Order: sequence, then C-alpha cells, then structure tokens
Amino acid sequence: FITGQLRGASVMGLSLEYVWPVYALLDGFTTISVGNAFGTLYEGFDWDRLRLAWQIGIVPRFDGEHLIEISFGLGTETFERGATLSQARFVVGARHGPTTRKASGPT
Repeated sequence: FITGQLRGASVMGLSLEYVWPVYALLDGFTTISVGNAFGTLYEGFDWDRLRLAWQIGIVPRFDGEHLIEISFGLGTETFERGATLSQARFVVGARHGPTTRKASGPT
C-alpha cells in the first residue's frame, strides 16, 4: 500500500510467504497478506475492515547489501467494501540490508 495510506495507533496483519528456487542464484517468492490499521488498542477493529495484498517477484538467493528486487503486487479495499482491487505496483529496485527470503535446498 502507498506509504502513509494506512494510519493508526494499532496495526494488525498476517502474511504468508512461499519461496522457491527459480534459476542459479535467483529465488521466486509470493506473499499474501491481510491486515489494516486501527485506533488505540485496536479501537474500531472488525474483521470486515481488513484488506488483502498479494505480491510475486524474484530476488537474488545470496545475502548482502543492495539486493535487487523485481516484483508485482496488488492491494484491495476493505472486505466491507467488497475487497475490490484498488492498487497495483511494479517494483524494480534495490533494497538495503540482508534478505530474509530463503528457498530450501542448496545455495
């Protein structure tokens, strides 16, 4: 989601990620997340106020700084608004710091 779009004193979220080897030193990943921001101590929380997000992409398999990421993601409105698609993003860029994505198997 756009930085600063979801604001609140409390945040709830759950993400599931799957990583697999694609080629020599590349891993593929896909992530699905559900969550939203709420008031103090989750004031206003309701299951229907959660949103969905999905992302798929590739990253290098090795750790290090300035890792390249290529990914595509989608985000929805809240469930109470029908969870309709409201955002899409395409990322080609570098990330600073080590990656946490690791596929199983030899590196």
